[in-house]
Amino acid sequence: MKKSKQKNVFFKVNYTNYDRKKAKKKKKKKKKKKKKKKKKKKKKKKKKKKKKKKKKKKKKKKKKKKKKKKKKKKKKKKKKKKKKKRNNFVTVEDDDDDHDDDLCLSEIINFHFVYNLSE
Repeated sequence: MKKSKQKNVFFKVNYTNYDRKKAKKKKKKKKKKKKKKKKKKKKKKKKKKKKKKKKKKKKKKKKKKKKKKKKKKKKKKKKKKKKKKRNNFVTVEDDDDDHDDDLCLSEIINFHFVYNLSE
């Protein structure tokens, strides 16, 4: 990379200001011509009828997909409502958990009783 930079420096020093201006004008003219050619190519593509027909078919497919998505969203909303009812039911079950603790205590007492008998 360093060698290429040095060569460019020596090359630019040999030019006079007048030569640089000429070179810039030539570059600008060439760029403009290239842009015009690109525009002509785009116009030729628009004239073909086959491509337009393909685009119309694609649009029809997209519309069908959108309808299917809407139906799926409605189903999801119904599921969410059911989940909310379950959550309310869970709050009622909290009272039952206290009874479960009592059962655990009774089980522990029974275990000690059986253990003492075995000894």
